[in-house]
Amino acid sequence: MQENLNEIMQAAQGLAEFIDRSPTPYHAVSETERILTEKGAKKLSFTEMSDVKENTLYYVIHGNALCAFSVNKKTLKNGFAIAAAHTDSPCFKIKPCGSKIDSGYERISVETYGGMILHTWLDRPLALAGRVYAEVNGKEKAIDIDTKKPCMIIPSAAIHMVRDINENAKFTVQNELSPVLTQGKEKSFTKFIATLCGIKEQEILSFDLMPYEAQPACFTGTDDEFLSAGRLDDLAMVYSIFDSIPTSEELNETSGCFAAFAFDNEECGSKTASGAESKFATAVLERVCECMGLTHGESRAALANSVIFSADMAHAVHPAYPGKSDPDMQIRMNDGVVLKTSANQSYSSTPKGAAYFKRLCKKAEVPCQEFANHSDMRSGHTIGPVLAAEFSALSIDMGAAMLSMHSVRELCGSRDIFYMKKLFGKFFIASNDIKL
Repeated sequence: MQENLNEIMQAAQGLAEFIDRSPTPYHAVSETERILTEKGAKKLSFTEMSDVKENTLYYVIHGNALCAFSVNKKTLKNGFAIAAAHTDSPCFKIKPCGSKIDSGYERISVETYGGMILHTWLDRPLALAGRVYAEVNGKEKAIDIDTKKPCMIIPSAAIHMVRDINENAKFTVQNELSPVLTQGKEKSFTKFIATLCGIKEQEILSFDLMPYEAQPACFTGTDDEFLSAGRLDDLAMVYSIFDSIPTSEELNETSGCFAAFAFDNEECGSKTASGAESKFATAVLERVCECMGLTHGESRAALANSVIFSADMAHAVHPAYPGKSDPDMQIRMNDGVVLKTSANQSYSSTPKGAAYFKRLCKKAEVPCQEFANHSDMRSGHTIGPVLAAEFSALSIDMGAAMLSMHSVRELCGSRDIFYMKKLFGKFFIASNDIKL
């Protein structure tokens, strides 16, 4: 299995840069759109998908959900090679009230989004990003912002004040975890936001804003074998999928049909207009089938013949907590892509799907690891079962191994990003060659 170190680090560096430019799902969608534009993709309106041509790269954005696809009428009835991931990560979100004054400090009012590891957010310089809606000159305007530099922090209590903090650290989000913005007796947060947007304070209508750790992604280990960054779950998969899509020039009459999806709101259940439980995925691909002349029944059959990769990060064995992993199914960073299985179908992989996945890994010359949770621990959930049910199609839950999942800063293997991209690249161009 020939591997080029420069290609490995180039893939990991590409992910690091993607993450640094994607502090929120809004920015992640914009960055993904940039990748697609550079590949020659054409943008379509979700409500006006009437002029779809064969062997052409297209993309559609609806809210915070994105789909890129290409279709070949000759192979359409065999279905699509579908890869899907999510753009959101656990974080704090700022409440509509914005801020409050406590003991001479202006502190930001936040609530949790997803399953955060709360203590990892303390004493980290935090930047701020997200979307602001405003009424400017009588028209509604959406403005994406990113301070890039730190503007707030959540200070810990000194051990002299809380003597048992190392043994009994407990935090209430309402009180202890409100970030400090500045000093003062009057609230200035909305004025600060208005300045960032270049608008008047009274023009702000609403916002969706998230603090994030300002430290850029970086490599660690004696040979840069690890990537340390926020939001690896699941931007590592978003980047690996969309950066592996063939360019417009690479598509021809022998190309198969493929689709790539980036959904929002996985960390809070996916039951939103931009989440995987929306009808966005099937609506887009049914319209594509209709443009190729298929009836509704033929379209549903084509979707059912598809293969779906639900791409989400996986738990590597932790050196300090090895007992939390199944001793016979421990996976490790930099040891290859991960196939995830669960008897209760919290992961969508089936024996048939596992067989397909292993054959594709062999064809792509990518090492494969198998993961199942410790038998006495409940597994997490992914968008895989949702998509499998919606499409009635073969679905495989897969991903890359990582540590510190849902921390403000997570850790993955540099080599695994190269493996993921290599596998997705083969999946998009050769999936029909190995169908079971």
